[in-house]
Amino acid sequence: MSDRPDPLVPAEVDLRSFETMPLAVQLLRDSRFVSEVKPEAFRAAVLLWCASWHQVPAGSLPDNDIELAKLSGYGFAVQSWKKLRKEALQGFELCSDGRLYHREVAARALAAWQSRLDHFFERAKERLRKSNKARADEKPPLPPLPALTFEQWNADRMATGVPPEKAEAFRRNSAGAVAGIPPEKALKGEGTEGRRNGEERDNSQQPSAPDGAGAEAPPEPPADPPALVLAEAPPEPADVIFGLGLPLLTAAGVSDRNTRSMLGLMRKTHGDAAVIRALQRCATEKPLQPVAWLQAALKAPGGGAAPTPPKGDRIALGNIDTVRKFAERTMP
Repeated sequence: MSDRPDPLVPAEVDLRSFETMPLAVQLLRDSRFVSEVKPEAFRAAVLLWCASWHQVPAGSLPDNDIELAKLSGYGFAVQSWKKLRKEALQGFELCSDGRLYHREVAARALAAWQSRLDHFFERAKERLRKSNKARADEKPPLPPLPALTFEQWNADRMATGVPPEKAEAFRRNSAGAVAGIPPEKALKGEGTEGRRNGEERDNSQQPSAPDGAGAEAPPEPPADPPALVLAEAPPEPADVIFGLGLPLLTAAGVSDRNTRSMLGLMRKTHGDAAVIRALQRCATEKPLQPVAWLQAALKAPGGGAAPTPPKGDRIALGNIDTVRKFAERTMP
């Protein structure tokens, strides 16, 4: 059995989302460590404290000189690191898990982790409160889910390996039922959705006899079941025209009101099909002056065929990908 002490921080303590680390300014300023170690060792030590804050468990370091050299700012100069290792690692001790822990950093890591646990426990209690309110509103009302204390909540989630952000403030037994509530009630879950899921599980557990013996087998589904899903209705031409034209022309500086009037006039003069073809080609060609381009395209033979744009008359519109995707989605 190892005579090393147990780790000073639980293995799950992960503070990588904590950007700042508390620092006892007066304690550090007045410590013998500041006045006795070499400046290079002091710099390396501070870097190691910071590095340990974002290790897992927080407040610890690997007992490996190659990694310690990198974390302390010495990179690949491992031999240079080893010359000041003893001074820089003052306050760290090797524990039974093979990692180095700093007592001061570990104490602050535990305090930060406790604040994180308190936060997620309060969130779990709020979810439980809303769930119990929904259960009370059921017809007939369902019994409330029994609440856990913080100690029970923390012990349960650690025993099952559930992270604090996903742990609930009520307890389930090994069968999945809520402790303290009859199984038939617990199976219904939380609220209407839970009851529906519970009823589906009840139905799925009805005995069946695939070989024809025992309980009656469920009826066979019809050979040609009727189609229950209707095909999506094709888009209206006006929706396609305004869906393409509005972002295309407003991106070129035309006001929304003027764009709508212009598209309406184009529909009336040239017909929906020609306007749609012209807009799709305009979205592909990306002319510098889309209004003039569209007018020329609609007047060209075949209505909507692309005119030859002037040289250099192209520009990448900011929303052209959106327009093109809309056209591909709505048109056959």
